[in-house]
Amino acid sequence: MRYIFLYIVLLFPLVGLGQGRDVEQVRKPLVRWGAKASINLNIPGDWTSTDGDIKLGYGGEIGGLIRINRPSNFFIESGIALDYDNLKLDMVSEHDLELSRWSVSAPVTAGYAFNVTDGFDMAPLLGMDISYMLSDKLSGSHTQSHSGGGHSWNPVNISWGIGVEFIRNSMSISIMGHFGLLNMTKKDSVYHQKSLYANKTSISFKYFFW
Repeated sequence: MRYIFLYIVLLFPLVGLGQGRDVEQVRKPLVRWGAKASINLNIPGDWTSTDGDIKLGYGGEIGGLIRINRPSNFFIESGIALDYDNLKLDMVSEHDLELSRWSVSAPVTAGYAFNVTDGFDMAPLLGMDISYMLSDKLSGSHTQSHSGGGHSWNPVNISWGIGVEFIRNSMSISIMGHFGLLNMTKKDSVYHQKSLYANKTSISFKYFFW
């Protein structure tokens, strides 16, 4: 009997070691891969001012993403997406102009998830977005006298963003506003305006495969 008792006593350190490894495993960051599709509302102009008429352009994006969840409920997300946007540039001239463009973007977003109910979380978001324009097409009556080629537009855009995300299990919906930091037009362009930035609000649906 005493040998059985001694055997049980010797097993306790091993059990404790196994539990410690389980806790360590739980505390490791969780990496999840997913896909997203977005609808964009484009508002080009000066995001620091409320002057002028607001005319919305529309667009969308589709892409893949990776999210790293920390045990403290903080997470960081990045990915790559293909974007299509239509921007109404009425402030450039007296004529109506529309810029349609394809871009590739690499957003980076950070958030903190609060548990609202069982299986449902809400997270405030902060982020940055870097994009590069692949092609553009300018339409409108003013284009008869001026070319709308890519030489007129800054192909690179950097924007900062703020938003909120609603998370349920493997799916989430986020609403994000991005505000441009670089002027859309080059200084030597006939369309140059000092306060012309690419701003947008995006509604995104995300699905995580694991």
